[in-house]
Amino acid sequence: MMDLRDWKISALTDGYKEWLTTLPVSGDIRTLMEILAGFVLLGLIWIVVTFVTRRFLRRLLERSVPGSLMKSLFTFKVFDAKRGHLFPTITIILVAPRLFAESPLMRHWVTVASGVFLTAVILVMMFRALDVFYDRYRRHEESGHFAIKSLVQASKVILVVFGAVAIMAIFLERSPLLVLSGFGAITAVILLIFKDALLGLVAGIQLNINNMVRLGDWIQMPDDSANGTVVDIALTTIKVENFDKTLTCLPSYDLISKSFINWRGMSDSGGRRIKRSIFLDLRSIHFVDDAFCQKIEAIGLLLPFLKKRREEIATFNRSQPFDTTHPVNGRKFTNAGLFRNYVVAYLRARSDIHPDPFTFLVRHLQPTSEGLPIQIYIFTATTDWATYEGIQADIFDHLIAVLPFFDLRVFQNPSGSDLEFLRAAFEPSTSVS
Repeated sequence: MMDLRDWKISALTDGYKEWLTTLPVSGDIRTLMEILAGFVLLGLIWIVVTFVTRRFLRRLLERSVPGSLMKSLFTFKVFDAKRGHLFPTITIILVAPRLFAESPLMRHWVTVASGVFLTAVILVMMFRALDVFYDRYRRHEESGHFAIKSLVQASKVILVVFGAVAIMAIFLERSPLLVLSGFGAITAVILLIFKDALLGLVAGIQLNINNMVRLGDWIQMPDDSANGTVVDIALTTIKVENFDKTLTCLPSYDLISKSFINWRGMSDSGGRRIKRSIFLDLRSIHFVDDAFCQKIEAIGLLLPFLKKRREEIATFNRSQPFDTTHPVNGRKFTNAGLFRNYVVAYLRARSDIHPDPFTFLVRHLQPTSEGLPIQIYIFTATTDWATYEGIQADIFDHLIAVLPFFDLRVFQNPSGSDLEFLRAAFEPSTSVS
């Protein structure tokens, strides 16, 4: 295959050099004129190749590249006027040694300048290509919320490093591997100066590779420095929009070195936990008699439970040798037990509460000085914050309101009205004379 340097350009250079020898000028002037003529030819070659590239490259891309990708390429100016200098620069590198064959110094500097410019052009094109990739990934319907912005930025940093090494190798006319080996002497200084940036870079890559944080995740830091939705994941920082609409920028390294809560599992599950207790006044808990049970039978949700449990209690009591008419002997209903089973039936009847396999518990906790806690541990069928709070409020409004029907009271510390009642009860009455 014929080398480009031995192409038709050879005849052109030989022609203008032969013409210069016929001029009545000294050797130094003739050399200067040869250099100027070489630059003129380089300019003409640049113009011609640039014109051809700009005229036919877009047509070629339009025929071979899908429409949406083509639009992205030109939106991010991957092949705009500056990037259109790629092919002219390559041409200059190939023909410069022939044009400046008689001037080694000029040939050297033209080749070095063209190499540096070509490296810069390629770097910018690769930056734009990464931007196109990130934009198309972000718009893709199946991309999810996995943030690759930090990976794209890390790739750009790596490209800059390699580009700098390539430019130094061109200037020094040495192998890039030799230039890289020289960096070992200043590695410690670089690590000391750019410690925070390097830690953030490594942490950002770890967060993305391990899928610890995504765009749209709700995260919470233990010190409450951030409690909201992740809106941006960059190379060294993560931006969080808190629930009060303030913005918090966290160093990526903080999410690696410290613990944090990611509520993505809750969002993906489709259920949000309710874990709250009603404290019953211990003095209001007692056994109930048949008259009370007959009154409770008016509560339709408890009918299946009452029917089943009456049979179990009657069967058990008949098997006992004790006098089961005594409240302590045998098994008896309690108002707290009836209320707890009513809570189970009421919650299972609600369509906005998740049944199994989600955890569904209505349980006693250890009695405290504030009474007997009846804890409700369930999951709503929605993760929307406002809807969740409404469901939770409806449930506890209802349960607190039905407590008097079970002859139960909620524990409450004495308030102003309670103290006023006590004062009035124990204040000696005064007669008006």
